[in-house]
Amino acid sequence: GGSQPQGEARQANPNFKPKLTKQQIWLRDRGLPLDLLTPTPHPTPKPVKRPTPPPPPPAPVALETPTEKPTGTPTGFAYLDPQAAWVKTLQAKRAAFLAEVDALPDWTNIRTQYEEASKKAWVPGPEQNAATRQVFALEKQYRAGQVKERNLFLKHFGQDQALEIPVGKVDELWAKSKAARSLSTARTFLGKLAGDWPFGRPAIEIDPKAVRSYVKGGTITFWSQADTHTAVHELGHFLEDRQMTLDGVPYNTLFQRFVDARTQGETPRPLRALTGKNDFDVDEMATPDHFIDPYIGLRPRGKRAYTEVLSMGLDTLYTMPSRLARDDEEMFYLVVGAARHTLVSPRR
Repeated sequence: GGSQPQGEARQANPNFKPKLTKQQIWLRDRGLPLDLLTPTPHPTPKPVKRPTPPPPPPAPVALETPTEKPTGTPTGFAYLDPQAAWVKTLQAKRAAFLAEVDALPDWTNIRTQYEEASKKAWVPGPEQNAATRQVFALEKQYRAGQVKERNLFLKHFGQDQALEIPVGKVDELWAKSKAARSLSTARTFLGKLAGDWPFGRPAIEIDPKAVRSYVKGGTITFWSQADTHTAVHELGHFLEDRQMTLDGVPYNTLFQRFVDARTQGETPRPLRALTGKNDFDVDEMATPDHFIDPYIGLRPRGKRAYTEVLSMGLDTLYTMPSRLARDDEEMFYLVVGAARHTLVSPRR
């Protein structure tokens, strides 16, 4: 038969003795086990169960680059008749108001520096600390400038017969809240602008658990730390919610027609993408046009009975009236006309 491999022959020979290594000889000469220095294989360690790390925070929403140019223009009129007598009256007042704002000493420079620093102060990075310090340094001058600008606005657009807007039932938490002081200031401001208030008395309440303020069924619900511009904003919603009419058309319908005229042919886009803010619902859509804030172009959803035109407009007239007067002339006239009850039928 065939010969076996050499290895198999040695294993079959009972007298075969494997050759020792130098290490084994050293162990043998000392009477030690030959496998004493043979490495003992370590058992495979069991995997350590670690707690599941929390999910990473959501990435900031990237601002969307519009793929189409809005149809409105900053100076063009899409809804109002620029030749209407009431508009021409407001045009003359607007020109005088802006001229006095521009004459305020160093105001334009202070405002620009403060607003640019405020934007940087919210963005983590090497410029954040310096920007925050600049905001604190300019805060007092900026607030004083806002007051001067607001007074100039009321000088030109306020009514001779001013009043504090009345309110209805107030809940027991109201008196101790910051919102109470804010609403008082807001009522005085709008009373000077409107001259009267044929819109009824809103009931007022504080919701200790609320993180935002809102209007529902003739009641304004504030969170306890609401500031004045928020109070002005919610009074604007209340005004629109009261279903005041012009030639039989409710105010909220007029304002929605204004938004539709300004954004005709424009595709609604998510507010998160338009603003870079995650605090909007994913289904909140807006058509931004050239509004001073894309939120003004918020599209209706659900049973919402009002727009953001009047509320955002009045809010801006309180905080920085020259911004609306300069950057969106048509909306400026629309909001001032509605608040002063001088609004007459628009062109469309």
